[in-house]
Amino acid sequence: MTASSENLFGQTNVPPMGIIAMESVKEIGAKIDKYLVEWAGKAGYETDTFLIESECPRFSSGDAKGLIKSTVRGKDLFIIVDVGNYNIKYYYFGIKNAM
Repeated sequence: MTASSENLFGQTNVPPMGIIAMESVKEIGAKIDKYLVEWAGKAGYETDTFLIESECPRFSSGDAKGLIKSTVRGKDLFIIVDVGNYNIKYYYFGIKNAM
């Protein structure tokens, strides 16, 4: 059984969707977004993007905080993260550390 875009995006009881792609998966997040925008367009649901701008700054103590830069109220939110990707680095007491 496959879901058609008309069945998913054509329903009034389906809330808007948002995607947060963390820094380690920006490229795959953009590909997913492009696919979903095209799929939603086939059902008449016009949007430029499902991606929501965000960032994850680090404090000097090593702690982090997540910032979502627009409202997500009423949206189904999907966060894409690659927990095994150690390529993103930050400085912790002058030493490079993997995010």
